[in-house]
Amino acid sequence: SGVLNPLSLPEEHRVVQHQNCRVVAIDRGHKRITDCSGATRHYSRLVLATGSRPRIPVIEGIDKQGIFTFRNLDDAQQLIARRGRCRRALVLGGGLLGLEAARGLQKDHTEVAVIEHANRLMAQQLDDGAAELLRRQLISQNVEVVLNDSVKCVLGDTKVTGIRLRSGRDIGCDTLVVAAGIRPNIELAKQAGLSVGRGIRVNDQMRTSDPDIYAVGECAEHRDRIY
Repeated sequence: SGVLNPLSLPEEHRVVQHQNCRVVAIDRGHKRITDCSGATRHYSRLVLATGSRPRIPVIEGIDKQGIFTFRNLDDAQQLIARRGRCRRALVLGGGLLGLEAARGLQKDHTEVAVIEHANRLMAQQLDDGAAELLRRQLISQNVEVVLNDSVKCVLGDTKVTGIRLRSGRDIGCDTLVVAAGIRPNIELAKQAGLSVGRGIRVNDQMRTSDPDIYAVGECAEHRDRIY
């Protein structure tokens, strides 16, 4: 099942929706875009809101069975289906999504541990004091929290059976959830010759290197930061 959330617009709107027509190319010289069916449309201003996808760290064994990302509805449905037969889950990443995944997996008496390479949880949002309060709250809810450590390799033959931390500690699990940040979708902008770093570079007005093209949201990089 999906989520139906139709766009609500006033009667005299000037918005035209084109669905199921992924844009595959931007022609900046002629100010037009081409979609996957070959159709073209002209623009005077273009806004890129291409979003992001999960960042998968380069870790030995990260392609084994029993490893999931947690980013969209499909990911959530896979984890819900997995939850009934999951006995011990590890979540790689102590940010907002990682903590949401950890709490969701606790149902059905699954043991859960969170692994975070930084010295505090939700490092982008919280200071040391608030992060410590959050850590204590999670511990009181029987979530194990491991800070200042990261995964060196994933253990198991074809299926994940655990991880080895860089500190040398081994932790067993049957499910590993990777919530280690995002990778902005910049391929379309890069093909069009726009300036990109980790994201599509924008100035304080959200303009890209082309003054008629803007980028917003998780695909954008502003002052060397992505959000």
